[in-house]
Amino acid sequence: MDRQPVHEGLERARATFRALLDDAAGAALRRRSNGTRWSNRQLLFHMLLGFLIMRALLALARLVARLPSPVDRGWARLLNAATKSFDLLNFLGSRLGGSVVPRRVMIEWVESYLRPLDEVLGDRVRFGARVVGVARRGGTGSWMPGVRTSR
Repeated sequence: MDRQPVHEGLERARATFRALLDDAAGAALRRRSNGTRWSNRQLLFHMLLGFLIMRALLALARLVARLPSPVDRGWARLLNAATKSFDLLNFLGSRLGGSVVPRRVMIEWVESYLRPLDEVLGDRVRFGARVVGVARRGGTGSWMPGVRTSR
């Protein structure tokens, strides 16, 4: 498989993330992001969290994919039951982290996590692959409290 598209995509994400934090004025980062209840800085922290947990989620997805169907359905029910708590924690964690974690630390984290993620993902990404696994059903269409989207 050609790893180059994966590498280029992650490199673009790293460079863009860094540029956004390096170039944005403090007022622009404090301004509310369009369509969310976060500031732009908090939204960037939420994106950073996605990068930070990706390796663990990949390992979990590989494990769940090997489980027998009844266990997979039980796992899906557990995830659905925990959705509201997870969504609230996700929202508040991003709000807090985006408010207190210094810019330079956010840049260091994205730099140090995306390179190993490139190594992990490179051999596992299959373009055009059929995705099979746990599906999250129902909900409001938005995981952000107070923001509702249509499906």
